Amino acid sequence: MKNFLTVVFLVTIIFLAGCSNNSNEPTVKVTAEKVQMLEGNISLTRDGKIFLSDRIPLRAKVSGTVLATYFKDGGDVKEGQPLFKIGNQQDEAELLQKKTELAAMMTALPKLLAEKNPELAQRQAEIAELQELVKRLEENSAAGIITSPKTGTISLKHAQTGEGVLADETLLAFVGSKNPAVANFEVSGAEKNLLSADGLKISLKLGDGSTYPREGKITRLENDIAEAEFDNPDGFLTLGSDVKIQIDGIKIPKTLLIPESAVFPRGEENFVFVVAQDKTAVEKKISLGGKLNGKIIVTDGLKADDSVVVEDLTNLREGTPLSVTNK
Repeated sequence: MKNFLTVVFLVTIIFLAGCSNNSNEPTVKVTAEKVQMLEGNISLTRDGKIFLSDRIPLRAKVSGTVLATYFKDGGDVKEGQPLFKIGNQQDEAELLQKKTELAAMMTALPKLLAEKNPELAQRQAEIAELQELVKRLEENSAAGIITSPKTGTISLKHAQTGEGVLADETLLAFVGSKNPAVANFEVSGAEKNLLSADGLKISLKLGDGSTYPREGKITRLENDIAEAEFDNPDGFLTLGSDVKIQIDGIKIPKTLLIPESAVFPRGEENFVFVVAQDKTAVEKKISLGGKLNGKIIVTDGLKADDSVVVEDLTNLREGTPLSVTNK
């Protein structure tokens, strides 16, 4: 009997010790957010800028430095008008020096002819050689002149004076039209698919909070960039202006969304911590479906009434007691 009581006592001590260890595990303060469910018609709002329509990119034809620009940012330009001078200061200085030397030799030539100077033949040969060098330097210099491909408006400079550029690579500016104007904004892959649908209403919110009186239309969906075109007959929408693009009438099926900060990857899989009913952390594997309205689409692993931890994930593990602040 004594041995039996001893065994019971030891088992009880071990059990209580285990309970004591669980109850003594520190509670971690976290911020959590309910899984958002969207279905039906939604709206998207994006920050954007006003750009030119029908624009043609201007790129450097030669490598070198932007030595000069011959236009005003956002100003009107004519077809064939010089816009940029690309080259290097050393070549330009050599051209100026050789042209000065050539002018001096040409000025002295008539006197040598009149005097029948014995050095005349040598001097004429030197002049011919110098003329060839000047011609070559002028051709190289002219190759660095970038002209407007059409009559229109030029964008803000992408390459500034003194900046190095690479032939056929560096973007210098765009030439395009102010009417219609284009609002340029970023989209995710999931949003791009939604914006290709018909029946969308595209409106423009201006910097003062007012709405531009003309509706627009989506004209470009490429990579992570979208463009909406708006009639701009009076030039009210000015190049480079900050605007907000609102898209209404987007139809989506039932979609679950969570903040990106809730997701943590492990290898090629993604996980979140869900707040259990007993206020402990439960780790769940999820499947993702891209981004929508700044949040992550979850295609599997969560329910609409789940709360996911969105901050302070570092010290969590399965079963960690939580002190939750809801967002």
